[in-house]
Amino acid sequence: DFAVACWDQRSGGASQGNLNLPEPKYEDIIRDFEKVVTLLQYRYGKDISLFVYGHSWGGFLAPAYLVKGDNQKNVKGWIQSNGNHDIPLLNTYCIEMMKDKSAVEIAANRNVAAWTEIRDYCNGLSLPLSTAQTLQLNIYAFKAISITPEIKDTSTLSEALGAFIASDLPITAVANSILNPLSRSYNIKLYDLFAQGTDLRSKMPLITVPCLLLAGKWDFICPPKLGDDVAAKISSTYKKTVVYNNSGHSPMSSVDQQ
Repeated sequence: DFAVACWDQRSGGASQGNLNLPEPKYEDIIRDFEKVVTLLQYRYGKDISLFVYGHSWGGFLAPAYLVKGDNQKNVKGWIQSNGNHDIPLLNTYCIEMMKDKSAVEIAANRNVAAWTEIRDYCNGLSLPLSTAQTLQLNIYAFKAISITPEIKDTSTLSEALGAFIASDLPITAVANSILNPLSRSYNIKLYDLFAQGTDLRSKMPLITVPCLLLAGKWDFICPPKLGDDVAAKISSTYKKTVVYNNSGHSPMSSVDQQ
C-alpha cells in the first residue's frame, strides 16, 4: 500500500559518486532533493501521494525544500521528527534544557560528575555560539541523552549492526562518506554555514501542507521546543504535535508513552 524512498545527500550516509560541487551551498542540496521527487514521479506517476519525512538534519532539508517555489504542490504532507530548522535557536533551547536537567540530576545524586561537566560548559557559554562551540554543545547533548534515566531505548548495538547488515547498504560508500577528507571538508563547511543561521526560519509561514511534528521529550540534540517554533510559524491548517515522553533523539528506537 505504500513505500519508503530513502535519500542520502551528497557526502552523507551511503551516497555514492563524486561530490561534483566545488563549494557547499544549500541551493545545490535542495536541487538534488527536487530531482529525487521528479524521479519518483517519473517512475511511479505524477499522481502519487508523496509525504516528506525529515529527521534531525532532515528537519532543515524538508522545510527548505517546501518553501522553495511551488514545491509544495508535489507533496501531500510533511512529517518532522526531532528536526533542526535553526541552529542558533537550537543552541538557545539546548543550553536551557541541559541546565535545567543537570540541576535535577545533580540534586538527585545521579551521574553527578557528568552532569556537572555539562552544566559548567553551558554556564560558560555566551550566545551566539561559534561553530566550534556548537559542535561541542552537540557532543554534550549526546552525552546528556546517554545518561538521562527517563529514556527507554530498545535498540541494542547488536540489533543496530544486524539491521545495518540486513539493509545491504554499500559499506564502502558509507566508509567513504565518513573517512574521505573531501567529504569531511565539504560537510564541515556546510555545517559552518548552517551554524551561522539561515533565512529559513523567516520563510516558515510559507508552508501550508499538513504537518505532523514528532519529538522526544528528552532530546537535547534537537530540543522539542524547536517543534513548537515550527508549529507557531507555519501556516498549515492541519498541524499536530506528538511528544514521546521516554525518548531522546530517536523515538523510533524507544519504548514510549505519549
